[in-house]
Amino acid sequence: MTRTGSEKKISAPHRAAAVLKRVLLILIVAALVIGVILAVYSSVCRSKGATAFVFGYSTMWVQTGSMEPTIAARSAILVRRPDPENPPKVGDVISYVCRDPKSEVYGALITHRIVAVEPDGYRTKGDSPLATEDALAVPLSDIRAVYIKNLPVVSFFSRLFSTWLGLAAIGVLFLISVGGFVIPDAVRALSEEDNEKKEAERQAEIARRIEEEVERLGK
Repeated sequence: MTRTGSEKKISAPHRAAAVLKRVLLILIVAALVIGVILAVYSSVCRSKGATAFVFGYSTMWVQTGSMEPTIAARSAILVRRPDPENPPKVGDVISYVCRDPKSEVYGALITHRIVAVEPDGYRTKGDSPLATEDALAVPLSDIRAVYIKNLPVVSFFSRLFSTWLGLAAIGVLFLISVGGFVIPDAVRALSEEDNEKKEAERQAEIARRIEEEVERLGK
């Protein structure tokens, strides 16, 4: 079956739209996968007192409200790698390994503000009015990162990923997104297949009638 010029012209935008839909679907899936990986990885790193940097920067998760109102509970923050030539100073917010065996978060990372510098290390405290100065001084070797700013968008999605309700909502959105891309294509493909079948039957009927007419004229 030979397509007309108009059909060829129409097919080009359809192909472009199909490619765009596939790209968007891939981006949505990639964003969901990356979000889940980051949320899990951040939680694991924090519990182990470790931080992975990319070009000297990283993201961290602050679970509690000890730094409110500067950093809200369950928030993502942007941090940088500590610079030995430019050590943290009073007023800086740092993430350090907790060495207090009496603390519930012993061995994990704590994000607090430096309030004083003493010979044995940095004295730290949360910004919350209810916070008290931390029991132990923090040596420079235990500082893992220096706070730069909050990441509200990352925080929003991380909070979604951290709850079953949020994961369910994201799953529903994913299915809707996939359905919005796949179902119309499937319907269009079935419709085109049905049209092609009808066209083939029509052409076969025309050929049969022509053959019958030729036979009739030849008698």
